[in-house]
Amino acid sequence: LRVIGEKGQYYVENDYWNTKNSVEQQEILPLISKLSDEFDSKIYPKETNFWGSESTPGIDNDPKIVILLANLVDTAGGYYDTGNQFSKTRVPESNEKDMIYLNIRTIKSENRIFSFLAHEFQHLISFNQKYLLRQTNDDIWLNELRSEYSVTLNGYNDAYPGSNLKRRVAAFLENPSDSLTEWANQAADYGQIDLLAEYLVDHFGSDILKKSLQSDL
Repeated sequence: LRVIGEKGQYYVENDYWNTKNSVEQQEILPLISKLSDEFDSKIYPKETNFWGSESTPGIDNDPKIVILLANLVDTAGGYYDTGNQFSKTRVPESNEKDMIYLNIRTIKSENRIFSFLAHEFQHLISFNQKYLLRQTNDDIWLNELRSEYSVTLNGYNDAYPGSNLKRRVAAFLENPSDSLTEWANQAADYGQIDLLAEYLVDHFGSDILKKSLQSDL
């Protein structure tokens, strides 16, 4: 546990942290603090106001969300595992925490790591709004679509060069015939859903996405 914010607790994977010397460690800590500040002041209030609340105090009876910064594979900015939302009696490998994983190696790129946290936080909210409150689940592509739109919702796509949206457009153009609904967790899949989200909001307003979450359908 390296940083505690108003809404989150920020852990760093030991296997990564212990490879860094003291100077490198001291360079990382203020970057984590900046991520914490961004979550407290912008991402958390903006997304909960729009999508609704995550489960709180949650399975661990702690209102602070656990954010684990780990040395993930190159292609992963972060991920969310619903298994952690259940007790170990039901899911033995559960951490029994309301938690999000982020790639520690993106910590020096503010726009990227802020975008990844905005994306993954929607998944945590969605688990509460869909599964816990309404006893239903969406198809993966629709859940991912809302997470991709969360990056735009927070303003991280406002400057197009270097943005998450620009990367998604490039992935779409490389494979524009990729299926929207057959989710293989590839770059082209994210390109499809991100562009569809932007299209829907441009034509019908953002409420169409909010209603897709706050529905028992």
